[in-house]
Amino acid sequence: LWQFFGPANLHVPSSFHKTLPLCTSLPKQLSERLSASWETYGKDVTDYRDCIQHYAPLDFGSCSIQMEKIDNRIWTARVFIPDNPSSKARKKFLYTKERDALTYGWELANEILEVASAIMNAIKAEKSNIDNMK
Repeated sequence: LWQFFGPANLHVPSSFHKTLPLCTSLPKQLSERLSASWETYGKDVTDYRDCIQHYAPLDFGSCSIQMEKIDNRIWTARVFIPDNPSSKARKKFLYTKERDALTYGWELANEILEVASAIMNAIKAEKSNIDNMK
């Protein structure tokens, strides 16, 4: 992203949220897609990362698990992650959204693949435009 759409006279910023505004040559559609992704996923993912790394490391006994019997012999398990990881304290965590870690992780993985694909498509288009100008 930075190599094709960032200014040549600056070093790569330390975070995505600092990178996006500096990539002024981003195609409008890609810029909107990346901004939407940041708003929908990026902020929360950053809060989860900071929470886990600095304030409430994951270990046994630190999460809420809900078991549900869906058939005679079949059970499901959901591991809830807090709605408010930015609170930075286990005692302040809320679980009212019942956000399941596996489901959330799956959604994030899909989002990352979609964003990577959008970036690669924009780079291909940019390269094609450069080749056509030669």
